[in-house]
Amino acid sequence: TKAFNLLYVSSIHTYKNQLNLLIALKSLHEDGLKINLTLVGPILNKSYWIKVDKVIKEINSKSKCVNYLKYVNYNEMHKIYNDHSVFIFPSICENMPNILLEACASKIPIISSNEDPMPEFMEDNAVYFNPMDVNSIKEGILYSLNNFEILQKNSKRAFLNLKKYTWKKNFDNTIELIKKIKNYV
Repeated sequence: TKAFNLLYVSSIHTYKNQLNLLIALKSLHEDGLKINLTLVGPILNKSYWIKVDKVIKEINSKSKCVNYLKYVNYNEMHKIYNDHSVFIFPSICENMPNILLEACASKIPIISSNEDPMPEFMEDNAVYFNPMDVNSIKEGILYSLNNFEILQKNSKRAFLNLKKYTWKKNFDNTIELIKKIKNYV
């Protein structure tokens, strides 16, 4: 059977939650599923990276299925997105999940953390899981494997949904907020 390729683009840091994702992946491999994972992003927390790297080595000792890329040139990122089946986003917290919006722009199906603000941005265009619960992450991955057509429809809607995020709208809203604040002072 063809491998299922997950992608996670994000810096390596505790709140980005690569560790729970890897533990879920390891368990899925132990269940006999062939799932690959590519992690892309710089190491920002070295002590966390030591834990992440340990699990990567455990998984790769049995099946070379986790690929870590510290840096990918921005002009090459579209190829990385296109080479993967699903984008997975297990982050515990974000302010403005730009990487998630970038994934939407690539039209890749998305499974995501159910923590705010991810559902605010993705609405009903992603499959959600609890990022603190390894079994929930596993269930999200399994659902995406078994319901890929639904994820593909979601990705098309997510791409169209991006139109509401424009610099002009951001600028206009910022000016309106400044005017309101000015009137209160």
